Amino acid sequence: MRHPQTMLAGFLLAASSAVLAAPPNGPATGLAFSSPLVNDLQRGAGEPIIEIDPDGTVYTCGPTGFSQNQDYASASLDHGDQFNPIGAYPRGQFSAGGGGDCAFATSPVRNGEGYYSLAYTGLYGLVTFSTMTSADRGATLLVGNSTPLPGTDRQWIVFTDEDTVFHTYNRIGAQAGLNVQRSDDGGLTYGRETLVSPNSAGQGQIRALPAALNPAQNGLPALYYPWSQGTSLRLALSLDEGETWNNCTVAEARGSTDNKFPAADHDQEGNLYFAYTEAGRWDTFFVAVRNAELLNCDGGISGGFSSVLKASKPIHVNRDKVESTAFPWIVASGVPGRVAVAYYGSEVEGAPDDLSLPHVWNVYVSQSLNALDDDRDFHQVKASSHPMHYDQICQNGLGCTTGGDRSLVDFFALDYNPANGELLVVYNWAHKRPGDIEGAATATVVVRQVAGPSHNGGVIDNPDRRALRQSTVDPQGDAYTDFSGLFVTGARGNSPAMDITYVEVVPPVQGDGFTARIHLADLSDAALEDALLALPAQSLLWMFYYVDGYRHHVASARWNPVDGFSYGFNGYEGSLQECGSPPTGSEPIGALPPAAQASTNPDQCLYYRGMDPLVGRVDQAAGIIELDVPLALLSTLKEVEAPARSPAEVPAAPGDRIWSAAAYTQGNSISPTQDVQSWLTPVDNSAAMDFLIPQPASAPADGDGDETPSEGRGANLAPKGGALVWTILLLALGFGLRRAGRSGPAAV
Repeated sequence: MRHPQTMLAGFLLAASSAVLAAPPNGPATGLAFSSPLVNDLQRGAGEPIIEIDPDGTVYTCGPTGFSQNQDYASASLDHGDQFNPIGAYPRGQFSAGGGGDCAFATSPVRNGEGYYSLAYTGLYGLVTFSTMTSADRGATLLVGNSTPLPGTDRQWIVFTDEDTVFHTYNRIGAQAGLNVQRSDDGGLTYGRETLVSPNSAGQGQIRALPAALNPAQNGLPALYYPWSQGTSLRLALSLDEGETWNNCTVAEARGSTDNKFPAADHDQEGNLYFAYTEAGRWDTFFVAVRNAELLNCDGGISGGFSSVLKASKPIHVNRDKVESTAFPWIVASGVPGRVAVAYYGSEVEGAPDDLSLPHVWNVYVSQSLNALDDDRDFHQVKASSHPMHYDQICQNGLGCTTGGDRSLVDFFALDYNPANGELLVVYNWAHKRPGDIEGAATATVVVRQVAGPSHNGGVIDNPDRRALRQSTVDPQGDAYTDFSGLFVTGARGNSPAMDITYVEVVPPVQGDGFTARIHLADLSDAALEDALLALPAQSLLWMFYYVDGYRHHVASARWNPVDGFSYGFNGYEGSLQECGSPPTGSEPIGALPPAAQASTNPDQCLYYRGMDPLVGRVDQAAGIIELDVPLALLSTLKEVEAPARSPAEVPAAPGDRIWSAAAYTQGNSISPTQDVQSWLTPVDNSAAMDFLIPQPASAPADGDGDETPSEGRGANLAPKGGALVWTILLLALGFGLRRAGRSGPAAV
């Protein structure tokens, strides 16, 4: 499969790789993930991190660039179905700086308020770190700033108790090396820095073994992080809660192990597991180290290269047709031997940043149930239900700004939810199309484990969240109008008019396509007025979001006290700067962008103005909004003959699959009409689902074109202007011709 340039090189390569040859997939275990949920529709953020506390509170965070002076973060109180921004509304700003790198950690024990504390550090301008802490799951935020440390990069943090936090980062320039700082106030301020490891190409996340798992048995927590140096995978380790440190070697590779970044985690007995990608092969490998072996890591802080731990033999994690991988992340945290590794994978062999290769990237998770055994095995599944990126992934850091697509930035993450035993993955989707020079606005996406072995030793079985379904139930009472605040506690009140309770996809009353039916707790006039006051907002927005080709589309209903309800449709639309700048990058309905079109505008904000008319209905008494999306507006992805080529975006037909569909409710604080938008205020969202375009419904028996209410449909759901009239108008506007426009040359 690989093609050395000479016979001698081929012989040597074959000899050295015989043990490491990628095996076929391991035995199927039933591991499966939910439909991908876009957890923030507006705020673009790269390299997302995920952190889950013991109660199951899920936090995500990602940088948006130094120029924006802010990282963006969200919290989920329902294990990853719904996310709300943390920080000052409506933007969600929660620190005095940041934007370069984001790090989160939660405490292992409850604080005085009965929650697990949250801490954050954000890199700003390669010169300093901003900080934030919260004692109440992001409802109240305290912000600070560490001492300026010129020449800093990529930081990680970890708690060892309620108040003690350790902060590690890469110092660049004349004082190059990996440094550690300690905080005794929950991560708000940090003390002196200690040089722990020599200069590194990249270091993984710092983690902590509780005192009970410290092999030194001295009553203190242990700290560790993996780091890369050339072809070596190293470990930095402290067995006395940061007082002294040692470095040692874990594994040697044939290519560089610095591929943003090596990763490590431990199980409930303190055994360590590592994942790294080897440059040149672009495969992801796994090794394990038993807890007792950590006592042999004694190489000091100046080198440590001769201190070599006894580790398991490296084994391929990527399986089957996945030939190239990037950004591995590992999680154990539970029963010994149960470990999972996530990575971006492509069936095209070659470097991820090779501009000439037509990579199609998906998120994969490989799980092992016997990772400590000599005959350990991994079972790989695709966690993303549609491709999340195409072509190049540049891994040259800031060097990518002079040429290359770094729209995914440098990594994504996987975590384990101890409250319910699920694995969760957070990753990026940069709205890139095959042939684009780079991605555009980078969205944060989350998938939940819905089936298969749990790291707690049990089995996950959540059929209500399986990826493919036609409906989803959403809990009542979670439409938060004041979720978070700086120094002032977010009240987290509920708005019934924005409170989604059920979402379903059904055949339209007439024609083809589908109808999205959104059920709300209360759509009365009083509830609508109350929502405006509570947010506060000038208008309200209910959206049905879905991905039906290379990018998303949205059907929406909107309301204000003067105009009442109206309905609209839009595709991808962004702005060059933060929300509030003029919209740009809008895609006309039905237009298929040519494959070679470049993304010359890396957007910072996405808009959902719905400027194209759409048929919709509302039954205020029943609390139901319906939005009709005709088939002429729908596309899908179809595989082409050559397996190395990108899927083609083609017109959709009944039975085709639509991805990442979810309902969202938001408030517009600056305008009563949706043609003017800035930061929207997220209130509620449903869990995501993939669905199949339904077959057209039968025509009404009386043949007069009037709607016949179906089961579950409110009798007062009258189309604004009449469905038949609107259908004729839409056809007159040329939707049929636009559909033909979608069947242009396939992008390959």
